[in-house]
Amino acid sequence: MRRSDAETGGLGMRRERLDLNFGWRYSDDFKPEYIRPDFKDTAFRLVDLPHTVAEWRDGALESDCQRVCCYRKMFLVPTGMKGRRLVLHFEGVMGCAAAFVNGKPVCAHKGGYTPFECDITEAVGENVRDEEVLITVVVDSTEREDTAPYGGSGILHDGGIYREIWLEATDREYISDWRMFSCMEGEQWALEFSGAISTEERREMKINIFDGEKKLGAKVVFTENGRFATKWLPALKLEAWSPDNPKLYSFEITIGDEDAVTFKAGVRDSRFKPDGYYLNENRVKLIGFTRSQLFARAGAAAAAELQRDDVRTLRRLGCNFVRTGGFPPSQSFLDACDELGLLVFDEIPGCEYVGNEDWQECLTDTLSELVRRDRSRTCVVMWSSQIALTTDDTQLSAKAARIIRELDPSRPIGNVRAVSGQQAITEDVYCFDDFSGAENGLERKRNIYKPKCPYLVAGHKGGRYEASAADDTRLLEQALIHAKALNAAMGDSEIIGFCGGDLSDYPVHNASVSDGSVCRSGVTDSSRISKPAAWLYQSQSGKGDFLELFPGIGSNGEIYAFTNCDSVRLKRNGKTVAEFKPARKQYPNLPHPPIIIDDFIGDLPCSEDGVEPRDLNGLKAQLLAMSKESTLPGDARLRSAMSVAAKFKMSAEELVRLYDKYCVEKNGTAAFTFEGLTNSLPTCVRVLAPVTEASMRVVCNRKQLVSDATYDCVRIELTAVDGSGNRLRDRFDAVSVDVDGSLEVIGSKLFSLNAGAAAFYVRTKGGKGPAKVKISTEAMGLHTVELDVTRTGKK
Repeated sequence: MRRSDAETGGLGMRRERLDLNFGWRYSDDFKPEYIRPDFKDTAFRLVDLPHTVAEWRDGALESDCQRVCCYRKMFLVPTGMKGRRLVLHFEGVMGCAAAFVNGKPVCAHKGGYTPFECDITEAVGENVRDEEVLITVVVDSTEREDTAPYGGSGILHDGGIYREIWLEATDREYISDWRMFSCMEGEQWALEFSGAISTEERREMKINIFDGEKKLGAKVVFTENGRFATKWLPALKLEAWSPDNPKLYSFEITIGDEDAVTFKAGVRDSRFKPDGYYLNENRVKLIGFTRSQLFARAGAAAAAELQRDDVRTLRRLGCNFVRTGGFPPSQSFLDACDELGLLVFDEIPGCEYVGNEDWQECLTDTLSELVRRDRSRTCVVMWSSQIALTTDDTQLSAKAARIIRELDPSRPIGNVRAVSGQQAITEDVYCFDDFSGAENGLERKRNIYKPKCPYLVAGHKGGRYEASAADDTRLLEQALIHAKALNAAMGDSEIIGFCGGDLSDYPVHNASVSDGSVCRSGVTDSSRISKPAAWLYQSQSGKGDFLELFPGIGSNGEIYAFTNCDSVRLKRNGKTVAEFKPARKQYPNLPHPPIIIDDFIGDLPCSEDGVEPRDLNGLKAQLLAMSKESTLPGDARLRSAMSVAAKFKMSAEELVRLYDKYCVEKNGTAAFTFEGLTNSLPTCVRVLAPVTEASMRVVCNRKQLVSDATYDCVRIELTAVDGSGNRLRDRFDAVSVDVDGSLEVIGSKLFSLNAGAAAFYVRTKGGKGPAKVKISTEAMGLHTVELDVTRTGKK
């Protein structure tokens, strides 16, 4: 939805855009002479944008991403841009930036999450004819006291020019500060448009709406004193946008032949009411996560497809909603939210800290930039005016609320609080981080906030429960805490929405968590590899057949099946043991509760070993007790067996034989088949059997990469699996990656599997044609991923 795009359906060609993301020179320090045009920067490193000053990895030092550094780039202004107004557009620079053109200062900006522009027409001057233009950007990513959101929070911010840059040329008359909003008025859609033009002379403007290439309608409006505003009730049958039907139309706003802005948007009616959230007059329960924009190795410098992958992940987990938390996202992420149907709570950056007067001024400037950027987004349904988890700062919060309501009166404000009973001073929706760990999973609204106000659970205890990939106990505990809280939310009509905590693990200041520099509270790790908590959410969807097992068969046998099937049938060496139903007593409100599989014997001792049915339950209890004594020496176990064998009218040797068959075999030689049943028919199958071999499963979700406005990037996930495709959680093999010349691995080419899995990212490097990624381990051999790289010629 970038307003400077001239490529959207060929609608508006009046603006020209030159992407400037390739071929920058970078130095991780800064000296004043770096600004001079005659400075020789041959010792600088060649980088492409997006770029961060340091690779993020486990154990990285805070100082690695906090520094003052410098970027330089030479370019020629295209012939078609000569003599026009030239504006340099920065999508995001963390955290303070000063830009120079040919050694002359053109602009400065504080705050790393929002875009800013520099008019460089005068600075370019005569150089536009035949000489190269030099851009120099000085970036200060140290945590300065005058820059929001730095300070007081555990969140670590990634320094550098981590989003895209482009040059835009317009005529002297151009459109700016535009806004589009839709809602239902009776049975008809109402579309509101407003904005400004660069002249106060009265001008005729036209608003066009397209469905693909087909023009659906047009509206003429005239400007007054440099502004325009209109409400359009088109006599058109427009499809409503929703998560299930994210229909987008193309819009074009023109001013004669001088300028046009084009963008895609849906039409939808979004309303928060005390009894729920209503989208297009349908009540919708909001379910989602808080999303960090940071990726392992890539940090915040994630190309468009990685941003899109996060939206796909959220939708796969059954989410219809996302909190941006302290990380206002990139336009690429919001593009994907519009296109794939994800509602967005667009929050002010920061968490737990409010700084000095200069800091607060930076914050409100950032908020203004954020609202102007995102207020025409279909996916955005709510703003925040207060730093999350801070006590009331009436003056700052009130000022922020005034900014929001002046720039966008159409959306409500929701502020995230963690202390019950705080008054809703500026917000329309009461958002609460419920870390209480209440017995039923969540506190009731009446215990948190009594006035009649929409109530959204913005976080819960499970969202703070850290679990690393190698800790099976904590992974399962994390999933069950999430299950308890989600069950409470689904069963409480006063809760209009529920945020399950962090989507992924993320970097923090070293002193903020016990496990080094990473907060591991996500339902995925920082490479977006799912933990069992993620399976819980994914299993709530009725889309597709889903079955995952955890933690595997241990000495006492309990397995949790996360599935959307009706039941799970267990077979032992091909013979049916039992059919297990969802745990509805524990989780009555979940569409698909976990299924607890706790009997691996069934009635097989009766059918195969002649055990009397009346003795079956007692025998199984005895075998389970013996399994708990499995560490005893053999003669001690035999004496223990002798003392109880008489109860079952069998010898101690026979009891030990049954123990070996049903308990020892269970952990070593028996094969167990888990059939997910839907309408009594098996729709998905998992097999747990003795591990006789290990191999590497390699998953790459795209094979076609396109080097366009900037480099393209793809995620490759590795999993060590047994012969049945189950992840081998005891594998920590060293992995080596090699690529050919048209590709580059982001971060180190050497790393290890973590509890049997890892993921890494590969980016384009300027070449085109077939390309290969070679992945090797000593034990599991060589694997090759074949990709195809194309270029659009924009480099």
